[in-house]
Amino acid sequence: MKRSSFGCILLVTLFGTSAAFAERIVSDTHGVSAVGAGVKEVGIESMFLLSSSGKAETKAGAKDDTSATRVSLLGGLFFRYFIVDNLYLSGNVGALYRSDGASVGGNSVAKVSSVGFLGTIGAGYLARLGGGMFLAPAVGVGGYSLNTDTTTKISTTDVTTSSGEAGLAVRLELGFVFYSSAHFNLFARPQALVLLGTSKLKNQPAGTPDNSSKSTTIDGGFDVGVSLVF
Repeated sequence: MKRSSFGCILLVTLFGTSAAFAERIVSDTHGVSAVGAGVKEVGIESMFLLSSSGKAETKAGAKDDTSATRVSLLGGLFFRYFIVDNLYLSGNVGALYRSDGASVGGNSVAKVSSVGFLGTIGAGYLARLGGGMFLAPAVGVGGYSLNTDTTTKISTTDVTTSSGEAGLAVRLELGFVFYSSAHFNLFARPQALVLLGTSKLKNQPAGTPDNSSKSTTIDGGFDVGVSLVF
């Protein structure tokens, strides 16, 4: 009798646990319709931005063949945890690369290359659109650190200086998430990355006056990635 009672209790417990787990990802004939509290996601993401600018002539009509280019690349890992249905907290960490160049008449006059890392914590919400598709606004706040090499051409000689930069990072996202199943999703979204920091030249002689400067950088790009849901 005791063994029979114990077996019944065990079956009820296992069934209840399985049912509760199944309800954490709600699906119907049109795909995933909700993501419940307790669901976790891990995945990878990347953002690439290429921009350029130039002038053919000034307002006075004089020729101005100055041009500038920028390449930004952000890649990393993230973790999300749903605290209530469709509302999650997130943590992101990744590598950040940025390259700026300037040229006059097709000849390079300056190049700036930055490499470092970025980490943020934030929150987001899934608003169902149908068929497993969600609109997903999100925001994140954290910090970043960059090492920068600046090369400028003085006469015919390239002169390189190194600096360090660190400060506050803010991420603003609004895009789409598609749950192809209860265990996998794809996302693509426009993203703005705002860096508010302080930079300072490295390897300066002792007694050199403070050469730090404030900087504000805003990069916009298209962030894409994949997640494993469990």
